[in-house]
Amino acid sequence: MRHPFSQSLSVMRNKWGTCESAFIESSNWSELYLSQDQLQFAKKVSNTGSYFEKAVLNWCLEWHFPLHYSNTEILRLYYEDLVLNGTTTITRLYNYLGFKEIQNGVDVLNQPSKSSNFSTKATIEGIKNNNKNTMISSWRSQLAEVDLVNGQKILDAFNVTVYSRFSDTPQL
Repeated sequence: MRHPFSQSLSVMRNKWGTCESAFIESSNWSELYLSQDQLQFAKKVSNTGSYFEKAVLNWCLEWHFPLHYSNTEILRLYYEDLVLNGTTTITRLYNYLGFKEIQNGVDVLNQPSKSSNFSTKATIEGIKNNNKNTMISSWRSQLAEVDLVNGQKILDAFNVTVYSRFSDTPQL
């Protein structure tokens, strides 16, 4: 899982589009998992929101079931933890999966992945220079205060508490 604001900026920069309408228009899904207030709010954002707001909404809807309704025991990993505490996070993942060669996973932590081609130059430099703060907080310089406020309203509407506009890292 990754901070929704950072993820939303990636969606915008790479012109990936959003699919929030699929969640909203699926009456089976929306009636089961969204309150009427949440559904109306989602429709409003989908119809009139900015690209950023739609991308944040999309993130909220994609993660709504796993965050609030799933009873399946899962290992939750956060991108920010992988960046800040990579060895610990890889160890947790490998132990969960029963993998033995933990060092193999740790060795690739400071190498840009193939998907880093989709990142900003600042993020790519942060990866190469192991500047962890740049890697997790560069999104802040790309958003206006109004975006932060409106994005937080969307997170609040869907009871997302693990991430907020006030922190670059998950609040567990």
